[in-house]
Amino acid sequence: MKKMKFIFTTLLGILFLTSIQACTDHFDELNTSPTLVGSDVVEPGMLFAQAVRDGVYQIPNYSGPVKEYSGYNVSQSSGNIFLEAPRGGSFGMYTNQIVAISDMIRLTEGDPWFANHNAKGRIWRVWLFQHITDHYGDIPYFEAALAQEDAVSHPAYDPQRDIYVDMMEQLRQAVDDLQDSPDRGSLGSSDLLYGGDVEMWRRFGNSLRLRYALRVRFADEQLATEHISDVINEPLIEDNSQNAYIMTLPDGTVHNSNRHPMFNANINPLNPLTCTHTMVYSMREVTSPDLDMDDPRLSIWCLPAQTDGEYRGNVINRRDGYRWFHTNENISHLNERLVRADQPINVMTHSEVAFNKAEIYMAGLAAGNAQEEYEAGLRSALEFYEVEEGDISDFLASSAGTLSGDDEDQLRQISTQRWLSLYGQTAEGYSEWRRTGYPIIYNYPSDDGNTNGQVPRRTTYPTSEYDRNNSNLQQAIDRLGGDTQMNRIWWDARPDLPLQHPDWGLFPPPPDQDVTQE
Repeated sequence: MKKMKFIFTTLLGILFLTSIQACTDHFDELNTSPTLVGSDVVEPGMLFAQAVRDGVYQIPNYSGPVKEYSGYNVSQSSGNIFLEAPRGGSFGMYTNQIVAISDMIRLTEGDPWFANHNAKGRIWRVWLFQHITDHYGDIPYFEAALAQEDAVSHPAYDPQRDIYVDMMEQLRQAVDDLQDSPDRGSLGSSDLLYGGDVEMWRRFGNSLRLRYALRVRFADEQLATEHISDVINEPLIEDNSQNAYIMTLPDGTVHNSNRHPMFNANINPLNPLTCTHTMVYSMREVTSPDLDMDDPRLSIWCLPAQTDGEYRGNVINRRDGYRWFHTNENISHLNERLVRADQPINVMTHSEVAFNKAEIYMAGLAAGNAQEEYEAGLRSALEFYEVEEGDISDFLASSAGTLSGDDEDQLRQISTQRWLSLYGQTAEGYSEWRRTGYPIIYNYPSDDGNTNGQVPRRTTYPTSEYDRNNSNLQQAIDRLGGDTQMNRIWWDARPDLPLQHPDWGLFPPPPDQDVTQE
């Protein structure tokens, strides 16, 4: 891909930020000791590349419980993920990516040459904060990562609604500030997402704002419609060529950390990554006949079980006494397409944008054709995995390709397909499941843990925050109603969730009771 021509040198350079060269002549002349590293010798492009690269490589998140909360992956060694435990998780973004991008924004502020650098930095800072707040709820935001002279040692925890209001406004302003002009510098190869393309960042920023506006739909519909009406007719990501992603490096690269995290997680042959029950259920016709889900991606994503050639996914917190059901031979492993060293890590795709528009139109939040956008999302999602045209046409012609039933039925269709299209973006899949209730995740654990056997609704705050910023943290916990995995964050406001799977109480879930036991 075109990004490969510059990604090698930029990714390697990020690993050696201590050797960053002096900045261009758009900063004041250096007049300090050469042994000191300050703002005058830091290259904004490298700070930007570091914040983007490190943030994107966290998207798969295979080392954290969110990979299982999302329904995308099951680890043989996770233990009981329904037990309360403080999780550092995305809070680590503060000390690395948030600090780096905030410094980059300050370095470029007020200099017309760096105006596009600054706008892109603000867009990316919003993306980083979104991942933190979506995991925890209220977080330090307005007082976080300030300049050294303004630093707050114990930053306040801001309400999530206030954070979302500001994030959407920041995106609106940043997109407005982007301009194609010879009087402005380009990030060039330091822009790992779009190679410096201003128009693509404009589309990305608008598409992010549409995502956030829809995310708050069930918590504040007026706020959602305000931003939806403002941005839905602006330039958005319109096809797969405009997707935001980073292409990882092939096996044999000097630094293994630049390979895809899924490849690194799958190296151990004794503990291969497996498909999940939720994934297979959502694509396997025999287990979801009401949606006619004979999805052509199933054979691309998953391998049939060695024992009987059926597609069978692993379940969250599997029950004791059924080892025969969970053995490697009885479960579908991930196919080669999903565990390559060199493959895209998606940040935002056209299929997500199309499905978001389909939901918006279906719900009457804006005027448009929900069916057209739903079909566009399906086609784009299948084309991304290079499904043959004949199979795409057949799938679109099936009942799975047509929105039908009442609004709830259509929300299920749109949300399930959006969740599938988000595969690999574990935090986004988890957030969409919490927001809509779809897909309905099957779990029937042997131990209910602290969540009554339910998938957690959020991540609990890290222990370090209790030690360092306890007073402000307690105010956030009081607003939340407690620092537990089952307290809902602000935008997680749809009533009567989670939805109960139709096979709840049966284990193994149908049709797998007929599998021969050892």
